[in-house]
Amino acid sequence: MSGIANSTGARSGVLGTTVGGMIINAEAFQHSTRTTISNSTSTDRELIDFGDYNKQKASSTLLIYILVPSHGMDHGACSSIGVKYGSANTIWGGMYSYSAQGYAGLMIVYGKLNGHTTTGAQAVSFRHGSQDGTNTRPALRMCQSLSDDGRYHQHIATAIVYEVMA
Repeated sequence: MSGIANSTGARSGVLGTTVGGMIINAEAFQHSTRTTISNSTSTDRELIDFGDYNKQKASSTLLIYILVPSHGMDHGACSSIGVKYGSANTIWGGMYSYSAQGYAGLMIVYGKLNGHTTTGAQAVSFRHGSQDGTNTRPALRMCQSLSDDGRYHQHIATAIVYEVMA
C-alpha cells in the first residue's frame, strides 16, 4: 500500500514519516441514509454512527478517513467536523466547502489516534460542533438522493479505518 506503509514495514510516502509500520487490519463502513442536518448549538454532536471497529492491538495507531457527500452547502455555516472512536476525544480534523453554492459538496475528515489502548469493538462516528456554541450546521443534508435533485443517485458516506503497528 504505497503512501502509508509497504509490506516490509519500511517508511514510505506522505504518511510514512509520521506513521511508519505496517497495516495490520483495515475495515470500511458505509452509511446511505438521506438525512437533513438540523441547526445545533452543540460543541460536539454525532451526525453518523458508522458502527464498531474492533481494535486488535493496544499499542497500535488508528488512521480514520471519513467522506460524507452533502447537499445544500449554502445552508451551512462555519463550524467544525471531526471523527470520534470509542471513548477517545473527538479529533477535529475535517473540512468542507462553506460557500453560497447550493448543490453538492463533500465533507472530509482525517483522524490519527495514538495512545488509545483499549482493544475490542468501539464506535466510529462522524461529528459536528461549533467551538463557541453558535447555532449552526455544516450543510442542509447528508447522503443526498434524487429527492434533493433529480440528477442524483443515492449518495453513500464512507469511513475507512486502518490499524497500523510501528
